[in-house]
Amino acid sequence: MGETFKLVGKHFATALPARGVDLTQEQLSLMHVINQTKESTQQELSSILHKDKSGILRLTDELERKKLVVRQADTQDRRKKSLVLTEKGTEIMVKALAVEADVLTKLLAGVTDQELDVFLSVLHKIQRNGRD
Repeated sequence: MGETFKLVGKHFATALPARGVDLTQEQLSLMHVINQTKESTQQELSSILHKDKSGILRLTDELERKKLVVRQADTQDRRKKSLVLTEKGTEIMVKALAVEADVLTKLLAGVTDQELDVFLSVLHKIQRNGRD
């Protein structure tokens, strides 16, 4: 399983820069979650991604320097800051999602929908068992 995930990662790592997406897998994962949740605190992101807070802080700082995310103060609690994609971050995310779709289409060639459903079901069970 590890070899397969390395291979998938290699395809993404090659395809992303070719399409103008200059991000690491970690940065892209963080942006992916921010994109899905729309507004999340660093603590929430840390929990979702199973990463320590200092790792999320480092990634956030890098993405902020690239002007891909901003920290927005909560209207009710100024101490609380949510991370939000900037316009540039949203544009990069659109490109990255297109790359993701293309890479997955290529890698899943010849795999039926039924086979994919079984594979995903097994992965979810492994994840659930690992969390229990």
